[in-house]
Amino acid sequence: MPYLPRPIKQPAPNWQNRASKPDAFLQGKAWKRFRYMHLERQPLCEACLPERLTDCRAKGAGQIDHIVSRETGGALLDIENVMTLCRSHHARKSALERHGLQIATQNKDGELVPAPGEKERILQLLR
Repeated sequence: MPYLPRPIKQPAPNWQNRASKPDAFLQGKAWKRFRYMHLERQPLCEACLPERLTDCRAKGAGQIDHIVSRETGGALLDIENVMTLCRSHHARKSALERHGLQIATQNKDGELVPAPGEKERILQLLR
């Protein structure tokens, strides 16, 4: 009588098996405190608010995004360099960055921060 071969069990994914490991900065106390403070100040997606789409929490709002990415040298804990986005808007902004969106200028400390008016321009692109 024919039989089906038993399926091969794959090990459960964990950080040792994954290509990307958690970033030490994102696991640190300073970022967690900063993130909590920012979410207290702005809990909803900043791109959805003008459209009155207040169901952002249901869509996963609460993702803090660096306007000038950390990979390009953006300021890490600068309130002017972060915004709260829902998952869909965060994915759209990341796609824009992969396709060349650059919006940085240097502050007095030499860190890259968004140029004046750039946050509003990004929010317009996301709508």
